[in-house]
Amino acid sequence: MAFFFAYGTELDRASLLARALTSKTVAPRMTEALHGEGAGAQAENASADTPNESYDEYATRQPIASGYIEGAMMVFRERTERVGSPIPDLLEEASGHTWGVLFEVSDNTLRALCQHFDIARTCVIRDVRIVKPLTGAANATFDVAGCVDQTIQASCLVARNHDAPLTSLDEPLLRKLLGYYLSHEAPSPILLRLMPRRGGAINDVERGKEDLSERVICEIYYKAPPRYAIYRSSERVIVQYADDRVMDPSNAPLADVQRAKMACLNPLRSQITGLIDGWEKSRKPRIAERARRYNARVAAALNQCLEGDSTSPMQALTEVRDEIVAERASWGRFLYLLSALAVAALFCVAFWIIKAYLFGPTHPTAALWLAARAGTIGAFFSIAMNIQQRKVLTDLLTRDNIADAALRITVGAIGAGALLCLLQSGITPLANFGNATLVGPAMGWQVILVIGFAAGFSERLVPTIVDKISSQSGATPAGRAT
Repeated sequence: MAFFFAYGTELDRASLLARALTSKTVAPRMTEALHGEGAGAQAENASADTPNESYDEYATRQPIASGYIEGAMMVFRERTERVGSPIPDLLEEASGHTWGVLFEVSDNTLRALCQHFDIARTCVIRDVRIVKPLTGAANATFDVAGCVDQTIQASCLVARNHDAPLTSLDEPLLRKLLGYYLSHEAPSPILLRLMPRRGGAINDVERGKEDLSERVICEIYYKAPPRYAIYRSSERVIVQYADDRVMDPSNAPLADVQRAKMACLNPLRSQITGLIDGWEKSRKPRIAERARRYNARVAAALNQCLEGDSTSPMQALTEVRDEIVAERASWGRFLYLLSALAVAALFCVAFWIIKAYLFGPTHPTAALWLAARAGTIGAFFSIAMNIQQRKVLTDLLTRDNIADAALRITVGAIGAGALLCLLQSGITPLANFGNATLVGPAMGWQVILVIGFAAGFSERLVPTIVDKISSQSGATPAGRAT
């Protein structure tokens, strides 16, 4: 026999197992875990309304004792699948303890619960201190009454992804959880721990609880009761000022003095929060860790300000903002280059298909499509050569960067085709360059490539030629006053 400790939504055994263990995707794997290989095919053909009796062992057994895990508190994490209720998890906290009930189940059932109960959860073994026997203790294989106030090892479910953001309970889930706890004889102090705490005192700032703005406290950086606390919520770094009736040496409310000191830092804090907003909410651990690193530096600067330093915090926050902007700009340039490369490759393939399959290699327009491809390559070469000097937006404006890169490649392709047409038609005053003929249809393919590349590389070459032609013909260029 084995022990299973239920502390969260798994307390509602019957409804959760009826939904999870009888699904067509879970039942075959559950049967294999309980009865061995080959049984999964039978479960797959079985009706979902008649689950195997082994599935119901945990649902029908009564808890043998109540107890708690020391040094941990129950929190809820968001599901990465964005379906279903939040995931109960244990958060390490020296002063916390998590109440629950202890079940005695078979080894096969415990293995099945740990492997197939919920794809977002996994099992860990924790020390559970027994508080008192419950109604099912009479059927236990060991002396529960003799083990009161002793520790026993039991398996319990925790979140598989420890980097998933913390979240608060919605009202329906909170009501259900309170009902589960009441049905398992949870004491009143335990029920009070489930209720959201939004006290205004510094001592009320605890991980996993909600702050005054009803956001979950994810991390505490500095806490100096009753003067201040600096913590990170699910959205940003927040300062909770001194408790009421705490005065500074001049007998003024300390919270008002702290707010006045922090006022000059608020614009920089807002800019930093906006710059890293997408990183904090990212599902990728590497990107989320980047946001946490900058948040820690912001918290350190705010701590300096609250401790009386009036100059260093401004410099520190300015450095943080500039570093984030530089990193965002670097990613913006990288995405700009990738976008330009992708558009250039697409254009080259499209122009080759048009030339080879729509018109044919001997069609009179074959040179035009060759020049367009050369102009596309020239435009990308120009972007690559001048990317450091080119005005590129940060990756917060990815759509604008992609549009600008695509537009630059398009201008290069159109300019190359336009310049070739101008030269072959004899409209331009250019006749030759060195020994190469630049007018008429006698141009070789090498000359066409060079002309197309030059037109794509120089963004202003074709517009300048067109302006000169317009001036010589006596026409007024578009957009110029008469």
